[in-house]
Amino acid sequence: MDNILNIEDINFQSLKFSNIKESRGGSYVSELENVKYINLPKSLSKEGFSISNKNCYIDIELNNNTLFDFLKNIDNYFKQMILENSQEWLSFNLTNDQVNDFYESIISYRKKFNRDPYFRLKIPLYKQNIAIRITDEDNVEINSERLPDDEMIFSGILELKGIKFLKQEVVCDIELASIILHNPKPKLNITGLIKEKKNKKNKDKNNEKKSKSNREESNREESNREESKREESKREESNREESNREESKREESNRGESNREESNREESKREESKREESKREENEEVSLSYYKDDLEKDNIDIKSMDNIIKEKKKIINELESKKKNIEDQISQRENKDIISDSYSEIDRREEKRDKIIRKELIDRLRDERNKANTLFAEAQKVMEIYEEKRENALHQVSVVKELEFELSNLE
Repeated sequence: MDNILNIEDINFQSLKFSNIKESRGGSYVSELENVKYINLPKSLSKEGFSISNKNCYIDIELNNNTLFDFLKNIDNYFKQMILENSQEWLSFNLTNDQVNDFYESIISYRKKFNRDPYFRLKIPLYKQNIAIRITDEDNVEINSERLPDDEMIFSGILELKGIKFLKQEVVCDIELASIILHNPKPKLNITGLIKEKKNKKNKDKNNEKKSKSNREESNREESNREESKREESKREESNREESNREESKREESNRGESNREESNREESKREESKREESKREENEEVSLSYYKDDLEKDNIDIKSMDNIIKEKKKIINELESKKKNIEDQISQRENKDIISDSYSEIDRREEKRDKIIRKELIDRLRDERNKANTLFAEAQKVMEIYEEKRENALHQVSVVKELEFELSNLE
């Protein structure tokens, strides 16, 4: 690597670019002819190497003002060169706004966090392995096992290749040529590993003893807790049984008392009916004797009087049957009134429940309508953003098509 310059020593006005030529992947490049390699000052990366199937890069935190100003000057000078040489390189005079739209800055900013800007530096790969030399401060090569897992302090050499023209953007073609790592992992210490293994075994034994004693202690505590739970459950069970027995005794005594009261009431009813029956018989006998006396006094035929008495008994029986029918009708009407009252109460409850259900449904429908309105408003915002981006994309596509048409005319 000849002519390695420091970033402070670069005179941008002296940079010379070649004519555009086709590169790999269908892109075009304008290479730098007089400056190639630049010293990268000591920098910090909080994530270290990021390697995928096809790409490898490292994000450098731009808390170094010198490096930040250098990268900013590269962006400004490269955009100036594109603007001045657009007719020669592209056969199309680009405006300043078009250059700003197409050119992708090498300085990036994190949008989610309030952090310093960063510089994503590309690293060449060969068969998914890093294809540059990595050394420590003593110029000793470092393998992948000694690379830091996250934060990395390093310096190195940058290769500034030129300007690359892609389909939708123009970028600065720059990558890392070599790297000096200032915080590598220490080399393996064999005796230290043996001691560490022994210490680990002893520590594992001590931990095993402690865990065993802890398990035994926890088992004892668990058994004590279970024993206390069993005793507590036994006490509760005995208390429940005792309460159930007392409850059953009280119920039994209540049932016996109610049965005695019921039998007394029935006995009193039977006695009352017997007394009434005897009174009726006495009244009938009195009435018969009265009638007989009257018949004897008035010399009325007894047989005819018996017939009259039979007719009166028949009339009395008919009146009693009518009375019973009337009482049955009255009881039926009372039952109907009770049933109608119960039905009206049921109807009132059903109506109240229907009102509650309707209110809940209306509230739920209102909530769903509010959610739908919110989602619709968010969708409208997303559509507005999408339409704005779509118009910008169509504008850029139209510009690219004009450039391609001009290029095809030149060819």
